[in-house]
Amino acid sequence: MARTRTFLLIAASACVAAFIGYRSGAAALEVRNILETPVSAAHRRDRPQRDFTDRKESLHQLLKRPLNSRTRGELWSIVRGYSIGEIREALEEISSAPDSEAGRYQRAMLYQRWGQIDPVAAIESATAFPEEGVRQTMVTSALTAWMKMDPDAAYRWAEKSSEFKRQEPSRMMANLLSGLTPAMALEKAKSYGAEVHKATLLKLAGDLSTTPEDRAAFLAELARSGSSDEEKAVSLGAFAETWGRGDPLAALGGMDDLALDDGKKQQARDKITRGWAEKDPTAALAWLVAKENTQPLKAQVDAYTRWVGRDPEAALKQLDELEQQSPPLREGVMNALAASSIRGGWTPWSGSNPTMNLEMTKLKSHYAHWSELAPGKAAAWLINQKPSIQKEITTPEVHENP
Repeated sequence: MARTRTFLLIAASACVAAFIGYRSGAAALEVRNILETPVSAAHRRDRPQRDFTDRKESLHQLLKRPLNSRTRGELWSIVRGYSIGEIREALEEISSAPDSEAGRYQRAMLYQRWGQIDPVAAIESATAFPEEGVRQTMVTSALTAWMKMDPDAAYRWAEKSSEFKRQEPSRMMANLLSGLTPAMALEKAKSYGAEVHKATLLKLAGDLSTTPEDRAAFLAELARSGSSDEEKAVSLGAFAETWGRGDPLAALGGMDDLALDDGKKQQARDKITRGWAEKDPTAALAWLVAKENTQPLKAQVDAYTRWVGRDPEAALKQLDELEQQSPPLREGVMNALAASSIRGGWTPWSGSNPTMNLEMTKLKSHYAHWSELAPGKAAAWLINQKPSIQKEITTPEVHENP
């Protein structure tokens, strides 16, 4: 899966670079190497043409070397001159050789080259691979080359092909269009239909959420794009979420300026704080309970219990301070831990099974701490719990003194 994902990302990124010529309305583009961008100029210098035997041996030797920017550049310098017959022969040799990262990469590049010469034949060949991941990678490699030369024809083919999930062609075209200015991208996206327009909005929402200038440009273009209210809401939610991954505090602070209803804003806040709490639970929870922007108790409890799952001791140390800012938090946490202990598999007959008792252990440690801090409140909470939980919490562990 990881191998396939790598090849697909490479193929998709090529579409963006290739669309530079298409943005001006050109019908065809100069065919360039999918991998030229990361290869240094020193490795891209022109080399004299070699005969097929020499190139074949060089390709074979590259299978034995690690895959890096140098070997990728050397590989393309060989493959870019191949004919269809040479491509077929090279593919047969790779199929008979031991599996390797270099071999998988060579195969994808060969299909990229074949897609430059005869995309339909290349795609037909690629669909013969029995393994779904390999098949889709090779089809995408050939289709990428086609999109570089004739985006319209390639997209129309992909739209009708059974080789892609329903939304994949739209995502691919959106990746291609995102290389344009936002206005041009959205204008061209409309000509491909609603699915491409929606996918392009989402792509731009993610791409243009990093800098203040990009954010302002995206929001301005979205406002005049003629998009439906639903499209705007979905893209703004994605925009906020992506912004929040890079700078959660700024994204949360800017939420009120986004044209979203209160429910959608809260959904976006919840997603941002959930991701923030995974990276920095102390900072995220401090924001969640701050009096100037106190968030719903559910969001506070969710962030805290996730932290407990990763580092129960560190979370418990912070609970007293968090409770000062949000008094209902502790009881909310206790209720969540009690419910989690049942869902996690604890039963009165769990015995000493460590897996089944893990959630109960968290609950007991929190109750013990609460009992020392505020025994009356802790006892009042406990009396409302199920008898089995009451008994488990108040029964000392085997190693404890009664």
